[in-house]
Amino acid sequence: WMQQAISCSVSTDRRDFIVSQAASHHMAVQLLTSANSIAPFTQEEALALVRHMHPYTIPAGERFLVEEEQDDTDFMMLILAGEVLVESRLAEGRTLTVDILHAGSWVGERALLDGSPRQADCRASDVGDVLCAIISRRELLTLLDAELRLAAKLVLLLAANISATLRDMHQKMCLYADIRNAIRTEL
Repeated sequence: WMQQAISCSVSTDRRDFIVSQAASHHMAVQLLTSANSIAPFTQEEALALVRHMHPYTIPAGERFLVEEEQDDTDFMMLILAGEVLVESRLAEGRTLTVDILHAGSWVGERALLDGSPRQADCRASDVGDVLCAIISRRELLTLLDAELRLAAKLVLLLAANISATLRDMHQKMCLYADIRNAIRTEL
């Protein structure tokens, strides 16, 4: 379904444009200009970037990225509104929610940048729909050709996000190790 969302900017599918395109563009610009980055976006740069993105609505509860997926890795999205659960599969069919993402978070950037399989399942929370802005690898490459400075700022922002994710995962792993050691000590 994501390929359909990327390939066309207007569709009759009920999930497209629940919020008007102008409103979603405005939301994306606000999030991009307020993003914490060493090279922040100006209003004009954010508008230029948003022109390469397509708004899309994911229904509540829908899984839209699948762990280990290798064929559908040519897009990423900026969450504009709603909540995304990042889940990892465990033994016996169970899942572990490893993160909850909100407006301003990027989803799918690692797979877009390096073509590797998806690292986790992502689904819209059951609380409500998720509004996002999608950019495809093709659009990112077009941006690199047309507006190198803007593309460089986006890559810096994505690198900072990936770095923050790695730091967060490191902290969680250290906490897990502390808990494991405490349990061993008690046994």
